[in-house]
Amino acid sequence: ILVFPAITTLAMAVGVIIFYGPRLLHYFRNSALLKVCSFLAGVMALQIFNPLQGSLIVGLAGAMFLIVPMLWLLFGLILPSKDMVRILKIILVIGCITALYGLYQRYFGLSEVEIYELKSKEFLKTFGSVSDARVMSTFSGLADFSRYLTVSAFIAFAYFWRARNSVLMVLLIGLQLLAMLYTAMRTSFLVTFFSMLMLTIVGGRNTRQIVVRGLAAALVVSILYSFTYSYDARSVYSSRLSSNPFVVHTISGISHPTQESTFQVRLKNWGYVVGSTIWPYPIGRGLGSTTVAARKFEGGEYYDTDSYFFELFYGSGIPAPVLFVVMVFMLLKRLTRLCIDWPERYVYKICFGIVCGVLLSSVFGLTLRDNIIGPTAWLIIGWVIKEEIDARFPDRLHSAPATVR
Repeated sequence: ILVFPAITTLAMAVGVIIFYGPRLLHYFRNSALLKVCSFLAGVMALQIFNPLQGSLIVGLAGAMFLIVPMLWLLFGLILPSKDMVRILKIILVIGCITALYGLYQRYFGLSEVEIYELKSKEFLKTFGSVSDARVMSTFSGLADFSRYLTVSAFIAFAYFWRARNSVLMVLLIGLQLLAMLYTAMRTSFLVTFFSMLMLTIVGGRNTRQIVVRGLAAALVVSILYSFTYSYDARSVYSSRLSSNPFVVHTISGISHPTQESTFQVRLKNWGYVVGSTIWPYPIGRGLGSTTVAARKFEGGEYYDTDSYFFELFYGSGIPAPVLFVVMVFMLLKRLTRLCIDWPERYVYKICFGIVCGVLLSSVFGLTLRDNIIGPTAWLIIGWVIKEEIDARFPDRLHSAPATVR
């Protein structure tokens, strides 16, 4: 079951290469961003054969986690603009439906099958009893559900922000944030609010307005956190404002993110990853070394970096994170330019907010290799490349493959 989506993606990617080869070559020749993404994929592909991770099968399984989602970039290169709008609306609809079922799990309880599934995956996390279990709706895990809601809730906000008069969108935002509360994934709230903030910033009509909005946003956030850090959120909310453990857990994490115990552990792990990669493992330890494949096929423990960016350090060596940083800079630059040059195309601004959130949560999580949002993010990256090149070469015609024409 787990291998089937990877095989399907590979087959589709081969089909795109066969039927749209000339178009892909055109984009590769003219897009420095696509070249950087390709080089990053190449570095990761070489790490499949790194003997430090154990057997070859560990590397191949690692490719299923890290490289297969990247192949969705190819699909973005052939995606019409109107279809991207449709995809965003589909994500919103699915997010609302699954949020409703997540709330059903919270208020009416998990079924015996769902409890069994959570226990078997070691995902059953509670605040004392099963009645206070963290929900995952129809998804395969807590993180998958929460990450999906971050994108879906942001899309609802984006459609509200365009006209600022849709009561329906306000209700949908509230629905999904409430469901997100019961996943108890505090980073998801921060990522959602960050995406919303980025959308308001990039809504400026020119570079000057964007810079002014960015400075104003930074000032507001700094003032807000200077206030919240003056008190102990957990003690205040647990004793005065709420006895709900989900509310206490979430508010304390959002208002004091750097004081979280998990954040301190992450900083320690990331320091080790960077230090040990620079010396003695500058070429990495293998693509599968940070995935469960290392434990499954080698019998040992994989190193859980809990960060896509830092697992590039650990598994693929120094070149991979450097290429990733270059990719991020080029991607955001091109998306910003599209937003400024084509202000009437609101879908660019929505994608800008989604990308900003995904990139942030790929530093504090594994979103870019998540089995749902990961492919969606790479699809958007490929589509951005297509839109940027098509804007530069508007006279070039892309003929459809003979079987589709």
